Order: sequence, then structure tokens, then C-alpha cells
Amino acid sequence: MSEEKLLFKTNDIFEANIIKSKLEAEGIPVLVKGDVLGNAYKVTVNGLGLIRIYVGEENYETAKQLIDTGGGSEDSDNKR
Repeated sequence: MSEEKLLFKTNDIFEANIIKSKLEAEGIPVLVKGDVLGNAYKVTVNGLGLIRIYVGEENYETAKQLIDTGGGSEDSDNKR
């Protein structure tokens, strides 16, 4: 993966896994980083508990289009 670019953030591990699976099914490598404590307690305080999904710069636009067309949350606060 080239330089990583933040694509999406959420505090829902299930949503993150759906997006990851959708992108990988399209051949886009994904890096998921997150906070285990937030996943266990479903809290997000000052960024704690957030799960971040990164893709390479060369795949960013394609990945963004994929999640904008049904792979991500309707809540625009989650989208970068």
C-alpha cells in the first residue's frame, strides 16, 4: 500500500468490517486501526473508541465512491 489516507471512521466494529469486506472484494487493500476499549464499551470520547479505515492514496477516490454508494453510514459525520 502506498501512503495511507483516512477514508472512513466509525465507532461500530460491524460497520467497519462491512466496509473493509466491500473494499477488499473490489481488490482494494485496507488498513483498519482502532481502539479496543471503545469497541468493548461503544464509547467515543475525544477520538477514543474510533475505528479508522485507511486505503492507499491511489485507491482513495475509488474506495470513497464505493462506500458513498451504499457501503457506509448515512451519517455524514462519519465520512471524511
